[in-house]
Amino acid sequence: MLKDYDRFRKNNVRIIVVSAVDDEDALAAYWQEHSLPFEYRADPGAVCARAFGQRFDIFKKGMIPAQFILDETGIIIYAHYGWHMADIPGNKKMLKFISNQRAEKQ
Repeated sequence: MLKDYDRFRKNNVRIIVVSAVDDEDALAAYWQEHSLPFEYRADPGAVCARAFGQRFDIFKKGMIPAQFILDETGIIIYAHYGWHMADIPGNKKMLKFISNQRAEKQ
């Protein structure tokens, strides 16, 4: 998402990364060290992750990625639950979905 961050912003998309980590200071340091422009939230104990049905796989050493798009009212309009760390929809697919949703509303 970093690569196309400006394209997401031009589409009025707010990106919030939720990370199932207990050490909020380490997460903040990582964000600062890598100069990541989008928002982040720590999810100690993976409370949010579990509420959204994100899977944990001990053999893959952690949480399996999940991505959601919420509309302006906070309703989930897109959900993708990955099977492994590389199973994440590409930016092009996400931007197209957002564009199609906007076109349907007009």
